[in-house]
Formats: sequence, C-alpha cells, structure tokens
Amino acid sequence: MTTRFPLLRGAILAIGLATAAVAQTGPLPRPSPPAVSQSEPGHAPLQERYNQLVQRQRAFNQARDAHNGRCLGIPTNESARIAACHQSKQQLDRERAAYGLALRDYEANQAFWQGRTLYLRGDYDGAIAQYHRALGLSTRQGAFDGHVGDEIDLARAAKAAKAGDMEAANTLLCQIEDRRNARPGWLETQAQQLFGKVRTWMLRYRKKFEVRTSGGICAVRG
Repeated sequence: MTTRFPLLRGAILAIGLATAAVAQTGPLPRPSPPAVSQSEPGHAPLQERYNQLVQRQRAFNQARDAHNGRCLGIPTNESARIAACHQSKQQLDRERAAYGLALRDYEANQAFWQGRTLYLRGDYDGAIAQYHRALGLSTRQGAFDGHVGDEIDLARAAKAAKAGDMEAANTLLCQIEDRRNARPGWLETQAQQLFGKVRTWMLRYRKKFEVRTSGGICAVRG
C-alpha cells in the first residue's frame, strides 16, 4: 500500500498539470459605457466602439466557456485532446491580449472626448488633464479623432486668454496655426474663433510683436 500512494499522487499531479496547461480562466472585462452624453461631442464614435467591444467580449467569453467545457479534467493519456486544447488556449490568449489593447484605446478615447467636452464648458484645466490622460492610455499613434498636442495647446491658449495673458495665448495659437493646415476640422474652427478674440484684444491695446514658428512669422501689429 505504501508504494501505491506516491504513484497515485503522481498521477493526480500529472492530471492537474495537464488541466492547468490547457484551461483558460477568467472572462474578459466589460467596457464602461461612453463617458459623455448624447448631446456632447464624441458620443457617437464612443458608442460605436463600446458596442464593438461588448460584442467582442461576449464572443470571447462564450469561446472560453466552451474551451473550459472541453479541456478541463482531460486524462493525461489523451494527447490529441490536450494538443487541441493547447492550440485553443493560445488562440484565446491572443484574443485576450488584442482585446486588452482595444479596451485601453477605447478608454483613451473616453478621456480625449471628455477633454473636448470640458474645453467647451470652459474647464480648461480639466480638459488639459483629460488630454494628458488620453496620451498616457493610448497604445498607438493615430488613436484619436484629432491631434492631442494641438488640443492641449488650444486649451492652454484659452486658459491664458481667460486670465488676460493674450501674448501667451497668441503664441500658443500661432503654434497651432503652424501645424493646423495638415489637420483641418474641429480644432481649426475653434482655434480661429479664439485667435480672432485674442487679436482683437491685442489690437485694441496696440500690442505689437511677432512670434516666430517653424512655418514662418505669426505676427500681430497694432
């Protein structure tokens, strides 16, 4: 009897190792709903991304449950089943990693659109913080429906203008103008509106100076 127990324990351990090698535990996390309301910018693209991630999460969890049903408790002598389950687990691992990146980019876009919403509400510090959070979360270039560096400069310019520092606002807006032609759209419109206010103020008080950028000179003369 004493010689059988080590063999029995070894068989149980082998089965346990085979099971651990092929089993996939833990479902994918569900994405959080869009952080901005339907009346705020970015809701539609965020909702679309959210729906895609929810569908992807459900498909993964169903595949995981099916995998576990097939692959938990396989006897060690069924090498073909073990090999098939290893392959299935590798596929699940790849999808888990890809979903994780997609979820992180979605959260980055959540922060980006919250930044725009806060900008339009006049909360420039909040907007800047969300834009920086978006950059920290993003896993790739081109992850946003806009250029985050320009959005940060726009919020900084608006904050400076609100504080009465029109020269600082003008400098930041010149930097945006130096880059914006390659990226027309929402930010260009916002920058031009703010530029008009800044220049009107500076001309009223007869300010005269030039800001040199890589694209040339952005000047205001009074």
